[in-house]
Amino acid sequence: MSRTIALEARPEHRFEPGPLAEWLRAELPKLGGLKQVVQVEGGQSNPTYRLYCENETVALRKKPPGVLLPSAHRIDREWRFLRTLGEVPGTPVPVPQALAWCEDDSLAGTPFYLMTWVEGRYFDTPLLDGLDAEFRQKAYAAHFRALAALHTQNPEELGLADMGRPKGYVVRQVRRWSAQYEASRTRDIPEFDQLREALQDWEPGDSPPAIAHGDYRFANVIFTPDVERVAAILDWELATIGHPLADLAFACLAFRCVPETHGFPGIRGLEGVGYPSEDQALSIYCQSGGATVPPDWNRWIAYGLFRLAAISQGVFRRGMEGNASSSSWRRYGPAVDALARLGLEAIGR
Repeated sequence: MSRTIALEARPEHRFEPGPLAEWLRAELPKLGGLKQVVQVEGGQSNPTYRLYCENETVALRKKPPGVLLPSAHRIDREWRFLRTLGEVPGTPVPVPQALAWCEDDSLAGTPFYLMTWVEGRYFDTPLLDGLDAEFRQKAYAAHFRALAALHTQNPEELGLADMGRPKGYVVRQVRRWSAQYEASRTRDIPEFDQLREALQDWEPGDSPPAIAHGDYRFANVIFTPDVERVAAILDWELATIGHPLADLAFACLAFRCVPETHGFPGIRGLEGVGYPSEDQALSIYCQSGGATVPPDWNRWIAYGLFRLAAISQGVFRRGMEGNASSSSWRRYGPAVDALARLGLEAIGR
């Protein structure tokens, strides 16, 4: 007998849940019947949904609808990293358990995968609202320890060596994000053009191949209730085999952005009142087995800001076209200018 399944999602991300319920019954019968589907507010790329089933709650993550930029929204790559890291016995890299992959567009509108729903503490900005000074320090320490643990994994031993080209990684990334920016440009931003020009001739030394998450920040991490450790690293869409310092710089942008930075509030100016300094965070990362911080560190920060500005422009353009995964897409337009200015500032240090 058929029954109604409650669906809560943005209009552009709605789908008829009946076919998905039938598929779940065949593929993952242990979950029980599907009762409710709720879109999770937060991310700006691939839509995420919480599936309430009779016996368990799981997460569904899928491609957004509509026309997408080339090489963007690679949900298949995300699945590959998540599944591989989750299968490593005793891995120090915490990820949700990968449950199932599906390429059938007729079930949820676009390809998707299922993973376990990880309970814990979530913070959408580096300000860590709701934590006192002692626990903010603990959360930052856990955040950078988890990143170091990721970078100590050997991609070849894990069977992931084919997922990227570490040699010349940054040079290619500057070209890639320049092209992505041009494809999603909505107006002229002189500061971004200046930052891009300043990075075009920069060729940092290569590192041993490492798994680069690509979007490592607090909004993509779930903590244990006591924030002593990271319970799960989420959103592996941009993961590749690349340079660990690209990840580290991206994680450290919180120290370069002020609380009022459009789209990406940071803790600049708040160090010493319960937040660590950038140097303290780098020390935790290095002592946990992470890469050595080089003399041209500020150039890495500039690269991270350039990349984040290009990503923000893509989010803003998708929002204008009705494809953004979150209703907060409008704030990413002015973020491009602010991030580009911070990148130029970092180069000038």
